[in-house]
Amino acid sequence: MLAHALTPPTAATPPPISVVIPSYARAHNLPTGLCSLLKYEPLRRAGSEVVVAHGSARSLNASASIDAAVDRCAGAGASSARLRHLDLVALNARMYVAERFAAAARAANEVVVHLDDDLLPSEELLAALAARVAADVGGGGGANGTAAAASVYGPTVRQCGAHGYADPGNAATHPVVGGERGGGGGGGGGGGAAVTHAVLTNLAATSRSLCAAFVAAFDDRYAPLIALTRGNGEDLAFNDFARRAGGAAVRVALPAAVPLGAVAAGVATLDDGRTSGAAFYAKAGHYKLRVRICRCLGAGHGGAALADCVKASEADAICDVGEKCR
Repeated sequence: MLAHALTPPTAATPPPISVVIPSYARAHNLPTGLCSLLKYEPLRRAGSEVVVAHGSARSLNASASIDAAVDRCAGAGASSARLRHLDLVALNARMYVAERFAAAARAANEVVVHLDDDLLPSEELLAALAARVAADVGGGGGANGTAAAASVYGPTVRQCGAHGYADPGNAATHPVVGGERGGGGGGGGGGGAAVTHAVLTNLAATSRSLCAAFVAAFDDRYAPLIALTRGNGEDLAFNDFARRAGGAAVRVALPAAVPLGAVAAGVATLDDGRTSGAAFYAKAGHYKLRVRICRCLGAGHGGAALADCVKASEADAICDVGEKCR
């Protein structure tokens, strides 16, 4: 289910938010990104925070220097007092980048924005994403238990289901063939239903409660897949879980881009690790693997059966390995 939201709702008193940033091999990006991010209005609200989920010893050991760098730009409104560092090195060995959801489960606030350490959203986009979740959870005081509180919001959406993985904005060159099974049920095909979608979690907003529920279900339903792929598809697994909980993948877009070479409306890039090979999408076979993951999730598989399905699936890809197919 894909929805569009161009104008975020407003609230008299916007709630505090938690921005969760997983860090592994790109800790050098954090001072630059945080010095801008912490000046944004949503993170100047009382109680707002940035949670850095350190997945490597190298990243964790940089915590003090990150704090010092942020404090040097404090005169412009940023301060390390709003930073919280989590040691998730051991957890990363099992969850890989899905550790972001474990970090979100420990967040201080119900409104959570996931952010990769190579992206810097605009203040307007961050506020728009946070506002969508705040509306779902009744102002940020706690998940309301409805399907809306299970939704995932972000600027970048992909088609992901029984027939594969593709960019819906580039359907002419990267199509999804046939219909995909919609809804959140169990196994089986169910042709003719609506195409299903996934929000990429490199920049996505959702509720802390949904993240905690995903972590609780992770070992039984998704751990074998993540162990097999070494983290590739954590976003697809999370969207699958949200869909099963009754949520939707919602594209939140802003009409204008910002400076600094924005790659999408309101998003600029820092070092993405392409040259070092740290970026997932720079790895050979990345997109072929995502096609297989989506097909197997769309067929309703979970647990060991999901990993077995991915291993047994055909390796043909709907989209070529390349940046524009991301």
